Amino acid sequence: MKIAHSQQIIGASKGGSALLQCYIEAYPEPFVEWIFGEARVLVEGGRLNISEEVLDWRLGEPVSRRALLTVSGLAAEDYGTYRCQARNNRGRTYGIVSLIGMHTFAVFLQANFSVLDNENLLLFLLSFSCC
Repeated sequence: MKIAHSQQIIGASKGGSALLQCYIEAYPEPFVEWIFGEARVLVEGGRLNISEEVLDWRLGEPVSRRALLTVSGLAAEDYGTYRCQARNNRGRTYGIVSLIGMHTFAVFLQANFSVLDNENLLLFLLSFSCC
């Protein structure tokens, strides 16, 4: 059993949403859970959506999957370390996803042109504003 890309960093802005992903290869089929911080097992509902997608089958059994955790309406308390833990009767493994805050800003660019006639440019005004 293994988890590919076992350490990731995801950046997302307050109020937005974040998609955390975990790629798991395991047989027999593992039990997968998401853990926040030291020991808080996450349960789907409210701002949390937990799902899985089978990526590969062998001999009629799923052997590769992607576990997904979507956190919407991000708040300061959502930032931190998440663990995707997979376990079956052959063992246990986990991947770590760190969710960090990102500041958002908007950039507005405006250009105004005035033409005196078909050949001469009378005025060109470019303004830039940020945040």
